[in-house]
Amino acid sequence: MRAGRWISILAAGCVLVGAGIRAGQEPGVVLLDAPRGGWLGEIRAGAPLEVIEERDGWRKVRIEGWVREMPTPGSPASAGAAPAGPAGSAPAPGVSAAGVAAAAAPGASRISGLLSPRPGMQPATAGGGLVVLLLADPDATDAAHRALGEPCRADLAAMDTRLEDLAKDVQAALNSSSNFKEAAQRNDRAKAALATAQRERAARLQQCREQAEGFFSERALARTVTDAAGRFELQPVEPGRYRVVAMERTPSGTRAWSMSAEVRATEGAVLEGRAANGPDPYWDLR
Repeated sequence: MRAGRWISILAAGCVLVGAGIRAGQEPGVVLLDAPRGGWLGEIRAGAPLEVIEERDGWRKVRIEGWVREMPTPGSPASAGAAPAGPAGSAPAPGVSAAGVAAAAAPGASRISGLLSPRPGMQPATAGGGLVVLLLADPDATDAAHRALGEPCRADLAAMDTRLEDLAKDVQAALNSSSNFKEAAQRNDRAKAALATAQRERAARLQQCREQAEGFFSERALARTVTDAAGRFELQPVEPGRYRVVAMERTPSGTRAWSMSAEVRATEGAVLEGRAANGPDPYWDLR
């Protein structure tokens, strides 16, 4: 068939649920070839997906769509084609690949690393199957991220103060009257108010975490997915200073990695074994 014709494609894969990055402005959905497997691509948010199976926080999905037929190697149409990007990395939507990295070539710079657990991190396992984001200009990125988190810090601090006061009200309610029934009713009302405030704080914390995830996802120059052992590689990468971020949010808690990397021409950067040397992507909010 001639290059440029359209062919129908029916693809199946596994979508990472809960551990990916959720952007505030139409994030993509990461498609892997197996749970914690290899990167297949990224699907536009809102694209129709058929869920075939759900297991352990993963969904096996099917998507149907159209792609241009790829020219065969050696054909005239392929002679001037740009080289494909590296497996496991892709520029963010709207970002030119030329602005992210030079074309792959022998000796091209790369960033490689391992998401090893930091002291006190739970679970104390490597970050396997997580999205790793590459961001430029770490100083400006950190400053913008810090400013974005200030309202969250202020809101949660105020909520914590209110929770302390409500907890005192619960303790004091039972001793507020010699009438046991009246004291019990006051205690019930105080407990209800405390429970409502706790839910409000949990909702605000979730909103803050989603906001942090969106902040990094919207600014990502490139991204990849770690293998089961938590290893990752981004290439080719132009010389410069970068921040590498990975985040994981589950019902039991959160984990995050933030590392700075300086890439020199043809040298690259290895982040394996390096402790986090950047601000907590979740603003240290718990």
